[in-house]
Amino acid sequence: MTTVIHKNLLILLLLLLLLLVAQTGYAAAWTASDFRGWKVSSLEVSGAPEDLDAIRRGLILTAGVEFYARVLEGDLARVRLFLARNGYPAARVTPEYEPRREKRTVRIVLRIDPGEPVLVGALDVIGSPSAAGQTRANLPLVRGAVFRESAAESTAVLIERRLRERGHAFATVAWSVEPGSARSVSVTFRAEAGDLYSFRGVSAPGIRDDLVPVVTQTVNIRSGSRYHPTVVEEASTNLRLLGLFRLVRVRIDSVGPGEIDLVAELTERKPRSVEWGLGFWTDEGVRSRARWEHRNLFRGGRGGSISGTFSRFLQSGRLSTWTHTLFGTRNYAAVSIKSEREDEESYGLRETGGELTIRRRPSLFSTRTAALSVSDVQVEEKSDDPDAFSGRDGLLTTMRFSNDRNTADDRLFPTSGSRWESYMEWGLPGALSESHFLAAASTGAMYRAAGGTVFAGRLTVGAAGPTTGSDDLLPNKRFYAGGAYSMRGFQRRKLGPKDSDGSPLGGEALFEASLEWRFPIAGIVGGALFVDSGQVWAERDEVRADELEAAAGPSLIFRTPIGAVRADWAYRLTTLDDTENRSVFHAIVGHPF
Repeated sequence: MTTVIHKNLLILLLLLLLLLVAQTGYAAAWTASDFRGWKVSSLEVSGAPEDLDAIRRGLILTAGVEFYARVLEGDLARVRLFLARNGYPAARVTPEYEPRREKRTVRIVLRIDPGEPVLVGALDVIGSPSAAGQTRANLPLVRGAVFRESAAESTAVLIERRLRERGHAFATVAWSVEPGSARSVSVTFRAEAGDLYSFRGVSAPGIRDDLVPVVTQTVNIRSGSRYHPTVVEEASTNLRLLGLFRLVRVRIDSVGPGEIDLVAELTERKPRSVEWGLGFWTDEGVRSRARWEHRNLFRGGRGGSISGTFSRFLQSGRLSTWTHTLFGTRNYAAVSIKSEREDEESYGLRETGGELTIRRRPSLFSTRTAALSVSDVQVEEKSDDPDAFSGRDGLLTTMRFSNDRNTADDRLFPTSGSRWESYMEWGLPGALSESHFLAAASTGAMYRAAGGTVFAGRLTVGAAGPTTGSDDLLPNKRFYAGGAYSMRGFQRRKLGPKDSDGSPLGGEALFEASLEWRFPIAGIVGGALFVDSGQVWAERDEVRADELEAAAGPSLIFRTPIGAVRADWAYRLTTLDDTENRSVFHAIVGHPF
């Protein structure tokens, strides 16, 4: 009896084991044709060398696609080719299948046995002229390393670049591989350096005659100077920064023994343009703007424009003329006549005058600006506080210096990089100005992507104050905070000093900080969670950390062709100011930062 029970238990265990194997799907008999049309639940690569993770990015089969044997064969061929090009020509790739019949899905694992790598046994550079040691130093491909085609290509490009930097304008480098000893190869780079070249001049066929001197000055090449690739690259960048050309292509052309011309192939932009816009902004209500511009109005790259903006709080107009080539390349100078009118709760202000602006573009990402402004200022005090604004009307002469840098990867939806800008403004002393002051502020934002989401942060600090001869700041030189693009726990300008009617008065010191986590939801819809903090102090010596207000809340974000359209709801975590609502809703066009 006991023997029969043992036999039955053994049979039962065997049946359970077979059922487990069937459920988990591990079976040596599975073939690719068994899963035709099934969904791939996941595709994994196992056994690849750690530095070859790029294998996964080149495969067609991914989670969610239908499985077909021919697609798998193509992926296997890609994996083997990739491994061969990266030093593992004897690698074996074996697919394994883990099906789930009830869902008609299959998990695929590509198990790689890379085998022994092929190493670089010998490396030689042939044809390089004198100073060959400099050409061969610090190359990506070195003896004893695993041979990779990408490293060989990078080495050829680097050798070619070094030859051209020494004046060999048309140098070329080719490379070849030959079998060496067991599991090694010999790599040879053959350089055709050619002659040494110097620049003769600049040509810009097909553009207007009055723009040729502008191009020549912008390219900034001295006749007889030795060729260097950086000169050509900078010439291309400088021409793009002019804003006069729609397409820019720069090349070199041999014009004689040892001589080359730099050829700028340019397509001009339409010189005239008209822009007009009308929109609704949470902080301002309806805002409109218009601009007419002629980029070559006075010929020789000297342009002019008329522009204006109108909103509830600000109306302005400006007439400007400019040149792009003041004292060399990447310099922009403009002379403007301006008129502005501010209409705020606590004051009204009119400013009319002129401005000289000089702007320098050190790179595509940064701008430095200096401006001298002379204007007449008239202030209308609306506050019921008689001492709210004691700044003087009359002549206002200021010097303003600003610097900005933008390395964000996208203007509308940044996911990496940063934005930073700062300024310092000085109301000149003595009879040059009725109002004397010094003000400075800096704001920066940073973006980091993580798993399909984006973390964004912003920090803003500012300080200002009257200098000798003045007792107070003009109202438009003070700092204000609160609103859709500021501290979102308050309405526009409602954070900081206010009079008895609740009208904002601004202050001499500002601090704002924000953190935001942006994430996708479905399609064009996304969301965000944010925390804002900030404060404005009437005077600089009143700054205290325990007076910071804080707010947090969610956002609903829609991705549109014109940028983000957001609905932000902020709930204040602090109640230092009990005259304002605890929660605030903002409808925002564009990200706040």
